[in-house]
Amino acid sequence: AEEFLSQLDSTITEGKIAELAESTGGVKLLWTKSLNTTAGRANWKKETVRTTAADGADVKVQLNHHASIELAEKVIDSEQKLLNVLAHEFCHLANFMISGVTNNPHGKEFKAWASKCSTAFSTRGVKVTTKHSYDIDFKYAWQCDSCSLDYRRHSKSINPEKHRCGGCKGKL
Repeated sequence: AEEFLSQLDSTITEGKIAELAESTGGVKLLWTKSLNTTAGRANWKKETVRTTAADGADVKVQLNHHASIELAEKVIDSEQKLLNVLAHEFCHLANFMISGVTNNPHGKEFKAWASKCSTAFSTRGVKVTTKHSYDIDFKYAWQCDSCSLDYRRHSKSINPEKHRCGGCKGKL
């Protein structure tokens, strides 16, 4: 994951993401168990640090970019998913940090970054879209006897003796 993130940054932004995040230790990759239905999440925060002189005038203004990408252990179960999720989340960071877009996560600027990634890494099967379209491999599944609504989970969090269907209140 770290190697591909580095390749994305050097190819797509000419190292700009790493450069901007350098003062905070670079972009952090975090594998997490808490993401259950989404494959990844990009996090970014810009911090302005002002150094002032005794007279109150700004001497130095430094911008610190705190950036991280969370990857879901339970959802990413193949190299292909990893490459596509990482590229998608990288596009969010590029959108935030370079384009300055924070209010439209999948708008035209995101799509421009996505197109660059998809073109540059098409030989590796990377196609960045605004939504992930793959199936999540849940370990447990229940179905309503009445309306056939499916409930899928990574753990045995549903007790069919106690819980009912959220749609029709039927037995699971």
